[in-house]
This record gives sequence, structure tokens and C-alpha cells, in this order.
Amino acid sequence: MRFVSGYITSISEAIGLVLREAGRSDLARETSELFLSSVDAARLQVEGEKMVDTEVRRRYGRNARWQGKLWFVPLPQLRYEA
Repeated sequence: MRFVSGYITSISEAIGLVLREAGRSDLARETSELFLSSVDAARLQVEGEKMVDTEVRRRYGRNARWQGKLWFVPLPQLRYEA
């Protein structure tokens, strides 16, 4: 899991930011949108919130809390099998 920061208001913007930050602008946004339905969103949400809470507390102190919204975007890794 990789964290990318930015001001996001929709899943489409989140996908665009992730593709740009990963250097995968050649990958169509629709490709990531297809993988959104195959991800266990509830489990990913719980794991992501734990990781964010841990990182925020480590960096800013144990009473710090994250107040932003989390967007989870799958980034497919293309590979060829022969």
C-alpha cells in the first residue's frame, strides 16, 4: 500500500492522481475502475485506516487524529507471461 497526498473530491480524481504519481499515465483510468469492483473494500478500508492512524500518531504524537477522507485506488501492475 502506498500513500499519495492531495486534495481529492471524487474517485475519478483519486485515480488520476495515483496514475500520475506512479508514472503510469499511459494506463487508462477505466482499467483502475475495473479493479475497484474486485477489491474487498471493507477489509482494505480497515487496514488502511489502521496504517494511517499508526503513521499519524508516530509522526505527530499519540493524541493526533486523521480528519481527512481516505480513497483507496487499486493500481494494476501490467506484466507479460510467456
